[in-house]
Amino acid sequence: MPRLAACGALRAQARSLCTTIHARALALAEPDGRLRPNVAQQLLHEAPDAAVLASPDGTIVSWNMGAEELLGHSAAEALGQSLTSLIVPSRHQQKHDEGYARVMAGEPSRYGRRDLLRVPALRRSGEKVGCEFSLQLVRDADGAPIGSLALMRDVSKSSDEMRRLRSRVKELEAECLELRKQQTVGGVGGIGPPGTG
Repeated sequence: MPRLAACGALRAQARSLCTTIHARALALAEPDGRLRPNVAQQLLHEAPDAAVLASPDGTIVSWNMGAEELLGHSAAEALGQSLTSLIVPSRHQQKHDEGYARVMAGEPSRYGRRDLLRVPALRRSGEKVGCEFSLQLVRDADGAPIGSLALMRDVSKSSDEMRRLRSRVKELEAECLELRKQQTVGGVGGIGPPGTG
């Protein structure tokens, strides 16, 4: 009998735990499955990637902890600043502003769901950091653009590694070309690969 009572108590605890987990899960989402605004805001704020929300004119209106870590500006320093002047290197500013204006006017961005853009960004120190980012248009209930959300990640290490690999490929191609030249010259002069001279 004691085992039966223990099993019953264990089942009751499991049911209670399941009920608690279900209630907590329901607290995260609206009935239609969308995250509740406070949950979405917390997730966005604490995300490891930089998340920067800007108004249609490019003014920063939200700057998460990931942006603080990646770019070095605190939220207090970044809020209200121009996205372009704060983090876009000067040689890219005009192109950025033109592209941003087109997206805000309703032109689809190709850097949304699948394609990511790799560009340098400026840190507070003035140092450039290689970033990969996507851009999502934020719309109001009527579908009109009210801003954009850029999600950015530091890809400096992978970019540096890619540059090293490309450089090594060029070196190897040059070595191969030189070996081919030597073989061709050697073949003509009677000194070539075995069986050719």
